[in-house]
Amino acid sequence: MIKFSLLKHKTIGKSPDELVFVGEQKTEDVEVSLIDFGPEHYHEQKLETIEDARKYVDSESITWINFNGIHDVPLIEQLKDNKINAHILSEVIDTTARPKFEEYENAFLVTMKILSYDKKERKLTNEHFSLVLHKNCVLTFKETGHPIFKPLIQRIQKRRKKISNNKVDYLIFNILDIIVDHYIYVIQEISEEIDAFENEVLGNQKIEILDEIISYKKVVNNFRKNIKPVLELFLQLIKYQPLFIEKKNKAYFNELLNNTKQASEIADSYREILSDQLNIYHTTISSKLNSVMMTLTIFSVIFIPLTFIAGIYGTNFDNIPELHYQYGYYSMWAVMILITLGMLYYFKRKKWIA
Repeated sequence: MIKFSLLKHKTIGKSPDELVFVGEQKTEDVEVSLIDFGPEHYHEQKLETIEDARKYVDSESITWINFNGIHDVPLIEQLKDNKINAHILSEVIDTTARPKFEEYENAFLVTMKILSYDKKERKLTNEHFSLVLHKNCVLTFKETGHPIFKPLIQRIQKRRKKISNNKVDYLIFNILDIIVDHYIYVIQEISEEIDAFENEVLGNQKIEILDEIISYKKVVNNFRKNIKPVLELFLQLIKYQPLFIEKKNKAYFNELLNNTKQASEIADSYREILSDQLNIYHTTISSKLNSVMMTLTIFSVIFIPLTFIAGIYGTNFDNIPELHYQYGYYSMWAVMILITLGMLYYFKRKKWIA
């Protein structure tokens, strides 16, 4: 929440139409690439300005423009000349925006997070992603040059029949499907680590185990926070389907929803597993503490009567008959030993000690 506030303060007092990048500022140049394709043609190029793409945006073929980097506000602002709503662009360059689907007069917007998991650091990282459908043109925006769409680009380059002969909705499905596949891959990586770690928890009282459970809980909770809104996003997208999704492709978008549900359910189940592991750890610690307390209590109970006896004969009264008895000292020890043995026998009968 603190991080969110520190980033969001940049937009305070600004006009709604003024574009302000919200996120970690980068120095790398933004790379813009264009792919225009159809059943009979394929064209790919790097764009220096948005104006270079105008003739493709207005064509009947499918155009995909991808931005690797969203921190160059003047470059993004050029899209206003293509009649793309300023509010859409403000969402595109706001890395704190939550996953959502928004419909506009001549376009719609999808924002999501591209997730990746660093096993070494045990850290889930997210990259802001936006998709805009404007006319017959798909625009995608990523924070970095992460090559997540490389397999899809290669399929288009090879002129695979299914993607070349379909309309723009099938391209959108393939883009979103890659991101959802990454969700499943990430949660499977995390779940495999938790499964391998589970046996270490049983009977282990080391503080490092507690640290590991907490770190895994943070990762799983972060995953859930990023994926839960995506379920609502796909539900809204499917409701919107009569306007841009062909009937034959509707099943693909339902598949996106089902796969996202699957990833979300896996995260929920492992959240419960981690909660159980935390309870097991605390139970183990409590059991150990109870065992220690019982041992100390038994020692205390045994020594109470012994201390009482020793205290009586340690007083300074002149007239203590047993002091003058020839075997008084040995008798006191005998009584103490009998009391101790008797109490130990009693505790054993009660099964308080093994």
